[in-house]
Amino acid sequence: MNWYPIFESREAAIKATPLGKTTLVRAAHLRICLAHTDSGFFAVADACPHAGASLQGGFINEDNEIVCPLHAYRFSLKDGSLKSGGRCPDIKTYPLEWRDGALHIGLPF
Repeated sequence: MNWYPIFESREAAIKATPLGKTTLVRAAHLRICLAHTDSGFFAVADACPHAGASLQGGFINEDNEIVCPLHAYRFSLKDGSLKSGGRCPDIKTYPLEWRDGALHIGLPF
């Protein structure tokens, strides 16, 4: 696992991604949807596996799920599992860690 810094401080992460919101970040060559909930920050692949819509354009519901803006498919931010919608693969999740005050994302390459 390789770790990439995506925000240099907690303040920068919160400013870019306020509580209850999402933002798009890039790490290596990937587009990542970063979500901020009462449970913390979560990172998932940005593209919905159903039709490719940007999950960053969706919203976070009260169940800690990201809701796709195109067809309202819901995915768990914790493990990426599909919670509603038709047949569709789960979304990829990525680990996050605070290291020396900076938020890092773990990628398998």
